[in-house]
Amino acid sequence: RVNLIAAPGKVHDQGTVVVRGGLIEAVGPSAEVAIPFDAEIIEGKGLFIYPGFIDLYTTVGQPSGVERSITGRGRPVELSETPLATTPADNRRGLTPEFEVADSLDLNQGVTEPRRKLGFTDLLSAPGGAIVTGQSAFVSLSGLPRREAVLKSPVALHVHLATPTDPSTARNEGPSTPAGGRRRPGQETGGTENPYPRSLMGSISHFRQAMLDADHYQALLAYEQEGAGQRVPFDPALKTLNLVRTGKLPVWWEANTRDEIHRALDIAREFGTSAVI
Repeated sequence: RVNLIAAPGKVHDQGTVVVRGGLIEAVGPSAEVAIPFDAEIIEGKGLFIYPGFIDLYTTVGQPSGVERSITGRGRPVELSETPLATTPADNRRGLTPEFEVADSLDLNQGVTEPRRKLGFTDLLSAPGGAIVTGQSAFVSLSGLPRREAVLKSPVALHVHLATPTDPSTARNEGPSTPAGGRRRPGQETGGTENPYPRSLMGSISHFRQAMLDADHYQALLAYEQEGAGQRVPFDPALKTLNLVRTGKLPVWWEANTRDEIHRALDIAREFGTSAVI
């Protein structure tokens, strides 16, 4: 007997589920479901039972080579020519918070059917990589068209404080690879972005700067709306980060060690964001 979810928002205090051969044979309030004489009774007071597993973090269903930035690549900056006192505004390496996985999911039968056979009914598809990778979607493995399979989008913004890698590198590799096959630093993304950050410390600084930029961006927008100042550039990345700053979008942090967990919690506290590890 378990706490049975019969419908969204409705919970029966005394529910019974009969499982035979790995399949649900009967389910409902205890008064209406007969327990077979040969059943093994497992008490589940205070627990919830679901008809299948939920994979709460995967990158499955995401095609490769998808451009995550809505505004496209920034202007190229040659770091070796001139010392820079600040990070260029166009350097968004590892920062694509505006990207929504739901826009590019491919949930064909080859993806959904093997997982259904393993007992998974739903999954949360999150953008891989680092630093601020984008927004996840909660999807059903029913095999239905995407408009019906996507149950909730976005679910959360995903942050992984590590040295970033570019999901689109493969398709940009040709033009940026000089003779000899080795690319110069800064050309990992087609020669349009500089290589910063290339360390954990740099990634954390890069993230902090982006959060501060989001605050400044909102101030500029407010100033423009008052009829003062110049036109503020279209910047969905900073708009998304502002949703995080104001608590309108949850943040899920990838953290696997004690230090990574403490780091995520400290930075979430610093900027007032939520923290799901």
